[in-house]
Amino acid sequence: MFFNNWEYKRKIIMIVSVWKPVEYNKKVILYEQQSLNSLLIDKKTGYKVVYKCDTCGKISNTSSHVLYKGKYININKQICKSCRSIISNYKILKNTISYNRFKKILLKNNYTILTTKSEFESQLHPSQIKVHVICPEGHKHFVTWNNFISKGQRCRKCYEKNRSTVNKSNYDLYKHLVKQYTEKSFKKYFKGQIRDRYHHLDHKFSKLEGYKQGILPVVIGNYKNLEILDSKLNIRKYDKCSITKEELFNGYT
Repeated sequence: MFFNNWEYKRKIIMIVSVWKPVEYNKKVILYEQQSLNSLLIDKKTGYKVVYKCDTCGKISNTSSHVLYKGKYININKQICKSCRSIISNYKILKNTISYNRFKKILLKNNYTILTTKSEFESQLHPSQIKVHVICPEGHKHFVTWNNFISKGQRCRKCYEKNRSTVNKSNYDLYKHLVKQYTEKSFKKYFKGQIRDRYHHLDHKFSKLEGYKQGILPVVIGNYKNLEILDSKLNIRKYDKCSITKEELFNGYT
């Protein structure tokens, strides 16, 4: 009955195959291919559905439960994760990402932006535009809004340079000692404060700078050098310091 209806066939044509889980001792051991009727008529949950993205044609898979109730994946349309990400970013961020705003943040971080406003605004998805910049050390490279703002990613060449100046084994030992003092400080002075994936315990004067400048781990791990920080802000901060060396020692003493 369903397959005599051309319009309905057209809507589900991107569904490649349907697979039923087979369990043994309450564990899925394999999947058996099923007909589309089991998906359309029986409305079974727990099935694996292989589909072709309506937008890019990429082969992906999902569950039958998602297919019945999903926003971007359902009987009428199937859109892969990559294409959903582009759509989502555009819908959510298109009104908040502007060339001037991005430029202001880049300048605040001592970056020079080479991409022009017209080049920026000609793109369909501004959150994923590769903007040509020059970092504070003079390295030319590309950044995107998502990586620079949300993930706190900076110049790769600067990162490699900083990493090469650090003796890894000694630095690992230094971080281990800092962590010991940090955990003691947190338990004693931060009772009742939330610390999870959304609230990070941050070192105002970073561990990396402490190592480079030969500052004792007990000073870096002291409670005066610690603060609970929003995870996004902490990621953007990366290895930067929010206080000076003088402020660090004044707080410690």
